[in-house]
Amino acid sequence: MVETQNRDLRAPLPGRNLHSVSSNDDLRTRLAVFDAEIAQLQTSLDQLILARAPVASALDSIVYPILTLPPEITAEIFLHYVDDEPLKLPKSYRRNRISGPPLLASVCQAWRGIAIHLQTLWSDIKVDDTASETLIQCCLARAKDHPLSLNLKLFQPDGHRILTAFASHVMQWESIKWKLEFPVVAQMNEIQGRLVLLKKLVLARYAMLSVPETATPITGFASAPMLREVHLHDIPPALVLLPWAQLTYLSCWRHTTQEIFEMLHQTRDLEKLNIHDPEDFQDEAPPPVQLRNLHTLMIWDCESFRFLDNLSLPVLKRLILSNDSQPASPSELLDLFVRSGCRLYNLTATDFEYGFVLPLLEAMPTLSIVRLFDMNWDRDTEVISLFKRITNDAEFLPNLGTLRIDWPFYGVPYEEVIQMLESRRYNRGDLGKLQVVRFECGSWSDQAQNDMDVDHASALMERLKALAADGLEIYIPDMTPEMR
Repeated sequence: MVETQNRDLRAPLPGRNLHSVSSNDDLRTRLAVFDAEIAQLQTSLDQLILARAPVASALDSIVYPILTLPPEITAEIFLHYVDDEPLKLPKSYRRNRISGPPLLASVCQAWRGIAIHLQTLWSDIKVDDTASETLIQCCLARAKDHPLSLNLKLFQPDGHRILTAFASHVMQWESIKWKLEFPVVAQMNEIQGRLVLLKKLVLARYAMLSVPETATPITGFASAPMLREVHLHDIPPALVLLPWAQLTYLSCWRHTTQEIFEMLHQTRDLEKLNIHDPEDFQDEAPPPVQLRNLHTLMIWDCESFRFLDNLSLPVLKRLILSNDSQPASPSELLDLFVRSGCRLYNLTATDFEYGFVLPLLEAMPTLSIVRLFDMNWDRDTEVISLFKRITNDAEFLPNLGTLRIDWPFYGVPYEEVIQMLESRRYNRGDLGKLQVVRFECGSWSDQAQNDMDVDHASALMERLKALAADGLEIYIPDMTPEMR
């Protein structure tokens, strides 16, 4: 190896003056050593370049399918992703807290370019009191003039910081969900008259806070020409000034019957009504109201349906019921059907006794979609009874097209199920045919092995396959692969 291995070539030769004439030979010697070292390094570099070329070529030839998608397809995938992962803005970015659009933008240069220029990604923003105004302004800049969907959780006294950050973009607000505590309300009222795009409003009270008697009324949403959908969560309607008459969708959470009817009398054009955990009647019943355009009624966690006694819904088509408690009787619902003269097409019931739901099924021959979730079945006897009723009673649910049933015990009564499906699929004439059936329960394999011989199980499977071939959409958990 050359001399440079043993000493620093940049150091002067011992006892010599580099500027003296007598050092010329020494300088030439040192220069030659440098040139030799450079040549050696250049040879090594050339060899590395040659060795690198096939590796780089092989790497470049690898095709990553996700990166070959057209940008517009990738953008569509991003939009579906942010439906479940909205833009959340913590106080500062930490890698393990990043989600939504910032996470997409951090994957690679191609994704970053798509994400940053896709305004829709940055227009759905979820923030709380800890959010940084700088990050908010960054997101608003990337959203540009796209309509904004905001989810605000403001409980701290300085929540006005967040409102101030969004205030200059108030004319872009299209949807806002605001979980609030009332000292922040005064700042929100400053937006009144500027909500030109607002279509959906959700106002929710922080559960641990009571509404003070001297609470400032919410007036900021009094003028919103596009507003159609309002959700009030545990907030007295008297404290919210809204353009009630133009609403088509109203959702009420934990309001008294009197409050509910006060809102309904102001919202005569409602098409959808969603009532959660209503309180029962006070001293006197409210004046009756008829909602001529309401086609969908949803009622959740209701101990009594007596509040329906003063309601008329002549075009009701869809009814969704869900209950933790068990009302004694469906009589108020049946009276509503008769009083309204409605034709119900879609019924979803969750967590009820079968004895409560059966009269509803009997009262509405127009039903085409029936969904029964988490029902309190009396073992499988009530399920089998329902299947046999559908099989043998032509006047019971004659227009049934979609049936979905969940039950908590294992095993499917396949003989009864298949008889029901065949009776409602074949030779129906002008009557409606069953189109979709879906069960959430036990497995075919357990039932076949435990309750029937192989030949019988095979015969039942062939009948199911024939129904599927005829166009019936069937889903039963753990069906054998050939049926799938």
